[in-house]
Amino acid sequence: MTRAVWERFLAWSSIVLGGLLFVGESAYGLRYGETAAGLIIDYLAAGLLCYAGAQSLWRRPHGAAGLLFGAWSYALCDAYRAIHWRAVHYLGADAAEPIGEPLGVFMAIVAAGGLTVFFFGLSLVLVHPRRAPSG
Repeated sequence: MTRAVWERFLAWSSIVLGGLLFVGESAYGLRYGETAAGLIIDYLAAGLLCYAGAQSLWRRPHGAAGLLFGAWSYALCDAYRAIHWRAVHYLGADAAEPIGEPLGVFMAIVAAGGLTVFFFGLSLVLVHPRRAPSG
């Protein structure tokens, strides 16, 4: 597949997953009582993903690989923060006080983190400049 096809795939994936992140974090916040500070970080990641995806589609054929890379970089840091905090709780030697969510939430966040690593890697490949033809 061509670079443009991969970027279009990444752009649509960013919009869809950014929307799912917004809905998922809102539902999580209502169910488990997320703080406003935590929600702002997650909403910022969702907004960046949707914005970068829309800009990439709007600016075709040139795209916006740099924006996609920035959005997925932020999303990766957000996912790491969420996974690390829970991993310390669930896997740490002296587990902290109960966080009030089932282990399934942790497993879903780990799976989403793996997906984030994939899309971050794809955006990293796309952000590199093309080589000029030799000759």
